[in-house]
Amino acid sequence: MKLVVLAAGNGGRMGGVCKPMMPAGDGRGLLHHTLRLIEPYIDEGVVVTGCYHDQYRRATEGIDTPIRFVRNYFWQEAGNLPSIYLGLTAIGDAPYILTNADQVTGKACIAALVKRAAETGLGIGVKEGRVAEKHGYAGIACVESSLWRRRVQKRLSALLTASLEKQGERRGQSQWDLFYEPQQVDPPGWYFPAEHVVEIGPDFRVEIDTNDDLLEWEQRLMSERGAFVLEDAL
Repeated sequence: MKLVVLAAGNGGRMGGVCKPMMPAGDGRGLLHHTLRLIEPYIDEGVVVTGCYHDQYRRATEGIDTPIRFVRNYFWQEAGNLPSIYLGLTAIGDAPYILTNADQVTGKACIAALVKRAAETGLGIGVKEGRVAEKHGYAGIACVESSLWRRRVQKRLSALLTASLEKQGERRGQSQWDLFYEPQQVDPPGWYFPAEHVVEIGPDFRVEIDTNDDLLEWEQRLMSERGAFVLEDAL
């Protein structure tokens, strides 16, 4: 199993900060915790970098699994899809976990995701209670079977082609679009194939996408709930 971490952005919604290196409560960055928690399931990791390429090396301290860095030089214009393409190309034809670098998913949820992928070929993390919303995707997926790896690759190629033809729509496309296809809606109201979904509750994930997210996380760290997150999820 391989790991692909998307870390090419510049944290623009927070005024331009390296979000993956922001402390998760114990002085270590979000990216380090992501690598540490997923490490038991993988034999290699690839971090796709961009704006902050030179800042990520220290995130691998204490990580025994080999981690490679692949740089997306076109992150500013090309958005998320080329980063996914670079990451998947780097790992070759192997099962993988794909996740964002500005979040951490708890160990129990990662285990459930990997288990679901082993059972169905594909596991998709969805925020609890938000499975029928576009923004319900929890930013992490596990693709196990060769059938689903081919499907994802075909879908990625189609999205990349479309993004080249429609330049203005590039920024709006991400791995959410990669795993969501309308014809797979089952049952009605689900944006993802129901058999592949693993719902991830708020106590088992940390995502810092905006300044409001950062404020909420800092408040959680000061509460018993935050202590629970650090102890159990991180």
